[in-house]
Amino acid sequence: MPTTIDFPGHGLGARARVGFHVKLLPYLGQDALYRKYDFSEECWAEANQSVVSTRMPVFNCPSAPQGLFRRGGGEKANFNENRTFKGAALDYAAIFSTWGMRIGPDHDRDGCAATNVVAVGANGNLVQKPRLELVSDGTSNTLLMVEQSATPQQWIKGKRVGDRPPGWNGSMAQHSIFLYSFTESGDPVRNGVGSCAVNCSNEHGIYAFHTGGANALFVDGSVKFLRDGLDPNVMFALVSRAGGEIIGSGDY
Repeated sequence: MPTTIDFPGHGLGARARVGFHVKLLPYLGQDALYRKYDFSEECWAEANQSVVSTRMPVFNCPSAPQGLFRRGGGEKANFNENRTFKGAALDYAAIFSTWGMRIGPDHDRDGCAATNVVAVGANGNLVQKPRLELVSDGTSNTLLMVEQSATPQQWIKGKRVGDRPPGWNGSMAQHSIFLYSFTESGDPVRNGVGSCAVNCSNEHGIYAFHTGGANALFVDGSVKFLRDGLDPNVMFALVSRAGGEIIGSGDY
């Protein structure tokens, strides 16, 4: 497996975005598909359509709705330049950070997919890639990926309530998220801490189609089941890589 993975973002010289799922393809017996990807082009570009529209069962949970695709045509033209974009939906997302929340004694909200701007240049920002030494909270206490399933659709507490707006995030092009907590009715809480953390909403939230919770991958490689009813403060603490929180396994 790779020792480092580039999460989406722009480096010095405006490097094109690429989802980390694409970087995993050679390690999943998909080297031919990987070699079709043009890393000089954006993840939503026409040149990469044959790759990002390919469904990979390993990236989908068997319990979630199958055969879904994210499509372009959203309001943000710079993020959807290819209006005919079609990307195979994914059920596993890396975490950039908690939305608006600075967590723990050290006030860190960054997740393991976050990059740090170390210099600002005329052609873009020079960013520092995620590294293990940045995870001072401990690899067994820090989330790397979580389930966020059925992203083309909108689900709230077990009920489909519609479809999400067009866009490429949540597909093979890219699936990295800012994580929210929610009200009991499934509304995202953008400033402060809500009362619901798991299986509340699949828009910016941990969401799966399992009874009682959702699976999560920790930085140490372990997969653990985050239960329904998880305290959102604990969820945010598990996201932050250097918040200084003390968390026991019984907390989640």
